[in-house]
Amino acid sequence: MYFIINLLLINHYREPIQSYEKGPTPYELFLVIPVLNEEHVISRTITQLTESLEQLPPTVHAQIIAVDDDSTDHSLLLLTQSSSRFLQILHRTGNQRAGKGAVLNTAVHYIHKTLALKSDPQRTIVGVLDADAFMNTADLTRVLAHFEQEPQLAMIQTSVNIYNQPNWLTKMQNFEFMGVNNATQQLRNRLGQGIASGNGQFVRLDLALQNP
Repeated sequence: MYFIINLLLINHYREPIQSYEKGPTPYELFLVIPVLNEEHVISRTITQLTESLEQLPPTVHAQIIAVDDDSTDHSLLLLTQSSSRFLQILHRTGNQRAGKGAVLNTAVHYIHKTLALKSDPQRTIVGVLDADAFMNTADLTRVLAHFEQEPQLAMIQTSVNIYNQPNWLTKMQNFEFMGVNNATQQLRNRLGQGIASGNGQFVRLDLALQNP
């Protein structure tokens, strides 16, 4: 009964589409990628994101922060071999592996204390993408346009596609993200209980600092 009611509620409401254009306000965008034994996908991810960032409007200064959580494969080596001008690499040593939250805290602390030290935290956006996820230039630009046009907005949860789909299990996981989770998020938002997942999540820096 729970799932039947859930499906009925999900299909009862869809958020109206709001389209914004990126204006002249300068913004900082930091895409954080947690990395733990991702040698099979990380190079492709960095290359694809670099191509997307190259085409962002001139009012956006973007960087990729890849945080290696002491991988035991060649992930760190592949990151260091990247020629992306947007990439910065953080390496958590000592086999800490305290989870994704700890990795994100490391990235936010580094951004706050170095790269965004003199930036307006309201105009500094931190995005989180998994190592096998990708977003194109148009979607990234729309995210920033929403923040620019809605000053009260603190967080955006986007849909994210994953290209690492070697079997039906991962294909169905992608379907779940793009279909079921998408609809559920819209319902949550309608009820005033929107949540953020760890993939495709974008927040203003001040919110990230207040909520480690």
